[in-house]
Amino acid sequence: MQDEQRQHERRPIDLVVEVQAPIKCVLSDVSALGARLTVDCATVLPNEFMLVLNNELRRWCRVKWRSDDQVGVEFVAMPEAHVRSEDSDVSRRVA
Repeated sequence: MQDEQRQHERRPIDLVVEVQAPIKCVLSDVSALGARLTVDCATVLPNEFMLVLNNELRRWCRVKWRSDDQVGVEFVAMPEAHVRSEDSDVSRRVA
């Protein structure tokens, strides 16, 4: 794991979450600005992805570091193209 250079304290957590495809991973710790995910193979995760915590809580993530089985991510604003796509998905479900 990386040297401790975090701006916000992380809380230990052990929660199964999904990433896109879905790729199963475990949320190992989390802070206001990012998280550490444990996965079978860290190289399968793209550099940016949507982390799905539950049906209502999602975070767009950017990979900051990788090891064999862990990934450190920062939470970032969702790219504009994805925001428009999600808005149209919601419109179709409501209609």
